[in-house]
Formats: sequence, structure tokens, C-alpha cells
Amino acid sequence: MIDLDIAIARGDFQLEIEASLDNGISAIFGPSGSGKSTILACIAGLMRPDSGSIILDGESLFDSTTNVHISPENRSVGLVFQDGALFPHLDVRGNIEFGARYGSPGDCKVSPDQLMRLLDIFDLAPRNIADLSGGERQRVALARSFAAGPRGLLLDEPVASLDARLRTTVLGYLKEIHRELGIPMVYVSHNISEIVHIADQVVVLDRGKVVAEGPPRTVLLSQVIGQPADFEDVENYLSGTLVDRGGGNKSARVKVGDHEFVTPSAEHIASDEVIVTLRASDVIVATELPRAISARNVISSRCIDVTHSERRSFATFDVGEPLVVELTSSAIDELALAVGTSVHLVFKTTSLTLTPRGVLRS
Repeated sequence: MIDLDIAIARGDFQLEIEASLDNGISAIFGPSGSGKSTILACIAGLMRPDSGSIILDGESLFDSTTNVHISPENRSVGLVFQDGALFPHLDVRGNIEFGARYGSPGDCKVSPDQLMRLLDIFDLAPRNIADLSGGERQRVALARSFAAGPRGLLLDEPVASLDARLRTTVLGYLKEIHRELGIPMVYVSHNISEIVHIADQVVVLDRGKVVAEGPPRTVLLSQVIGQPADFEDVENYLSGTLVDRGGGNKSARVKVGDHEFVTPSAEHIASDEVIVTLRASDVIVATELPRAISARNVISSRCIDVTHSERRSFATFDVGEPLVVELTSSAIDELALAVGTSVHLVFKTTSLTLTPRGVLRS
């Protein structure tokens, strides 16, 4: 648990935040300049607040009233940036073993070799950093941070520089490694889809102040703020298992919950465990079973939530895990959508994309 009570003044910029970040994956959301990265810098000890306190697992890391300021190297907090900030003169193994040496003896419960296997980069151990893809670099950066045995991990837009396929894969690894190692994470982003997919809790900032906090799906879909968020495509990331890879002109089939989705061919994907990506705006909702239509996916479901912001409306449906659909408010009214309403969700095969899920290996 990280308890924050921070106040910072730098010229015209004022940051005031009071929040408790739980032991799951907590997210900090807001437009550029709202103070997201500043909060991470304060938790890591790279920036000293003007006033307030920062407490991690009951230990005071900073307290302006008692003049406590623990140095960054003694906080046992990992920090991962957009570019990974890897050491170019060390190979993959060298970077990760550096993290293990940096941590206190006995802090890390997992060896560098185990971490490389968990993140599926063991075969990359002798590789030069310059020869890695963006997704591989981020997995090495994560392994190096975990090797130090941190009590918490801070992630500053760690997938912002990656393409959609790599972004989805790295997010999958983050979720899995949290389940495996149980280390609290604070994830900073201005991307709604990432936060809804990965986080258990979100704190929303606007111009240096907390304006909302709570479950990501409820908070972000009902209180969309800032110009980027107003027009951003909301995507669903659904965990699935390949039933039939397809190939050539033959579609693949993926099991998501109790349903089978018809998807583009998956012959190029080595793993059976995948993430199915589907934009919220690509789903049609019908209260009666459609007949004689070209769309290959017609999924029976039940509405579990309806949310409205000033400009946008969303409904969430249960397909074994929550699926968010963007609708007009008039469509929600005309369909009489409410919690418990039974519907059929319709979407095209071409609306779906598949990426490896990034299941951790022991």
C-alpha cells in the first residue's frame, strides 16, 4: 500500500494529491502536464515535494513535518520508463544481473534466470541491447527492475512508444507477472484502454489535482476528461485460447469465456494463449437474434453496466470477461439497455486482431 499526501509548487504548476494506492495494479490517468510523472518521481525519491508525506507499507519515505526524506537508492522502488533506459554496453543478462546486484541481498525471490524465463527472454540473454525489438527491450527493463526485489514498481507510460501489437503483448506480461510475483505496481498513462485492461484502481488527475478515483471502467468511461480522451478509440483486450488456427482463406476460432469468436487466421501465432483486441465502436448490439447477416460473430450476452460522460456513452457486457461497447445515448434509450438486459453482440471477423498473450513460463 502506498499512501500519498503530496503538495508541489513549481512556478505556475501546482500539484496536490491525496490518495491510497492499493497492493494491486493502480493507475494514474490524466492529460499531458497534469502531474502523472511528477508523482512517480516523488514516490521514487527523484523529486522532493514541498510538503506532505509518502508512506510505503507503513514506512515513511518522505514527511515534511518530521524532515524525513529517504534517498532513492534506499526506497526499494523500481522505475520503468517509456524507453526502458537500458545500459547499451551490457547485454541482456548483464542488464538484468545489474538489477540483482543493485537490490539488497535476499530482496528478490526470483533469480535472473527465472525472470528471463518468466518473461520469455531467456534465449536473448547474450544479445546486445541494440539488437532487440521495442517489446523485447521493455521486457528486459521489467526483468531488471524485478531483479532488484522492489517493494513496488512504478511504470511511466511503459508501452507508449510501442506499436499496437507489441503494446498488447507487453501489457499481457505485466498482468501475468503481477499475478505471479504479487508486487504492487503504479502505472501511469493517458490511454484509457490500457488502464481499463490492466489496472484495479485509477486516480484521475487534471491540472495537478485529483478529480476522480475508483474502478477504471466505471471512472474512466463515465468521467472522460481532456481532449485526447474525448476522441480516443476505446479498445477491449480479451484473454482467449486458440481452438483452430485457420490458415489461408480459413478463419481461426478463439475461445473467450464460454464463447467462440471467429477471427482472422492465427497461423503466424506460435502461442495458443492470445489476446483478442476489439474496438468498442466496432460492436453492434441487438435485442433480437439477427438472421442472414454477413458478420460471423453473434454472441449472446447480458448487460452489466451502462455509463455516460458528457460526450460519449458506453455499455459493458459479460462475455466471460467484461466487453465495453460504445453506443449513442439515443441507441441505449431505444434498446432500453440496463443492467441485466439480454442482448446479442454482433461484430465482423475483420474487427478482431490477435496477439500472443505473454503467459509466464516457470
